[in-house]
Amino acid sequence: MAASAQTIKWNCYATTTDGKNTTAEGLDITGTVTGSTTIKASAATASSGIKATSASLTVQKTHKDNAGNSLNYIDNDRGLYKWTPNLVNGTDAPKKTLEDATAGEAFVNFTVEETDETKYLTLKTIKFKAARFGTDAVRINARITGSSDDGDFATPWLITAENNQAITGAPDTYVVEDGGEGTIVGARPSREDATKVGSNDNGYTQYTIAVPADIPASTYEATLQVVIYGIADNKAAAIFDVELSAVATGISTVKAEAAAKDAPTYNLAGQKVSKDFKGVVIKNGKKSILK
Repeated sequence: MAASAQTIKWNCYATTTDGKNTTAEGLDITGTVTGSTTIKASAATASSGIKATSASLTVQKTHKDNAGNSLNYIDNDRGLYKWTPNLVNGTDAPKKTLEDATAGEAFVNFTVEETDETKYLTLKTIKFKAARFGTDAVRINARITGSSDDGDFATPWLITAENNQAITGAPDTYVVEDGGEGTIVGARPSREDATKVGSNDNGYTQYTIAVPADIPASTYEATLQVVIYGIADNKAAAIFDVELSAVATGISTVKAEAAAKDAPTYNLAGQKVSKDFKGVVIKNGKKSILK
């Protein structure tokens, strides 16, 4: 029987009395795990290119729909925590390319690990919501980094011009290179104002991303990294309702599957053949035809 997937979530909400600010005690960026006692989630963290939560405690409580109605993102007492680049407006130039933002480590990190040394961690789904505030310039992307028995790894950035609409279910959420001066290429989530370009009545964009197939089977720790770029610290973005699903797989199972995949192949005369052989073969005691 296949192991059931466990759910790991980070809300990234914050309590607020004035609709704009929160406190360290009012910030909820903890990771929670449902269905497992060995899979652990760390609190969301900011890499060096994003302001630490101790240095930035601002909140976006409301958004505006296309009819001009002001609506709460969460409720009367809570809003979305704002992640802010660690760049001083008017002094530091915003990172306007994905490459520069990556080099500047403008990441928000959501980390999960399998603490049972007899098991590995297999990610199944990636979901999160993103919103931009006060500007059309915010861009984001996401990838998985982690550690495995085969070493550390990082996937390519997972949101592209080609797959963006399938990931979001919405048009106008990716800006492509158009030759215009100052164009910031990348994934553009909805703004908090539905009347603005690429925005909607929810005030956010939902991202549902397929987990890359080449993540090592021997992974025991994985981090969803969301990069934020295009702005300095006078603007911000929310990354919230982050959800990963994962399965803990026994090491013996993984090794057995790997061994079966790498098992030698023989022809009907019992001679070992290469993967380029055509005809009837036997592998792992089973006959098949290679064409």
